[in-house]
Amino acid sequence: MEYPSPSLNLIIESENPYNTNMYDEQDGRILYQVMTESTPDAVTQVRNIDGETIASWQWREPRAITFASGYPVPLGSWLKKSIMPFKDSVTFQDQVGRHFKWKGLGTGLPLELFSEDDKKNPVACFVRSHVLPSMPSGTWTSPSGPYRVKARLSVDQRGREILDLIVISFLLLDKHRRTTESPTAIGSTNHSPNLRSRHATV
Repeated sequence: MEYPSPSLNLIIESENPYNTNMYDEQDGRILYQVMTESTPDAVTQVRNIDGETIASWQWREPRAITFASGYPVPLGSWLKKSIMPFKDSVTFQDQVGRHFKWKGLGTGLPLELFSEDDKKNPVACFVRSHVLPSMPSGTWTSPSGPYRVKARLSVDQRGREILDLIVISFLLLDKHRRTTESPTAIGSTNHSPNLRSRHATV
């Protein structure tokens, strides 16, 4: 599917999204850092550009999520799975009561986020990592051979208002997607990336 030019391409630096940096493709600023503790509780934390923890959650049951410095809430009370007619979508509500729906949780489907008042044009979409035959022309370096393009979240202008929620909900849902497609695709969570500035190379 072809999408309009996004307002923001948020590059996922690592193949392991639970220990990674997420940076702005345009200027290389790291906007989010995701860290998962290698403990039995397997707690994931998401920090913003200021180093503030905007959300944390545990992967074991009962699963709960804590936003900023608030109290833990059951994950199912924020991310609500659809039952009928399709089981491949999840909805959440932002701070002002607007509803958003992630579609495409099924195997092989594009993962896209829609607002309740626009069911045609996605607010955000996930673009998988993929391989190109060679580096695109016009880049600062042109190594020979295949070139891997990193996975990304493409977000339009509307999505910038709820960017924290887009990132948090995506990370929670991506584990489900990876488990569905391949039980071994989640990868190790025994390392933590450094919070540092870098320039995008894709």
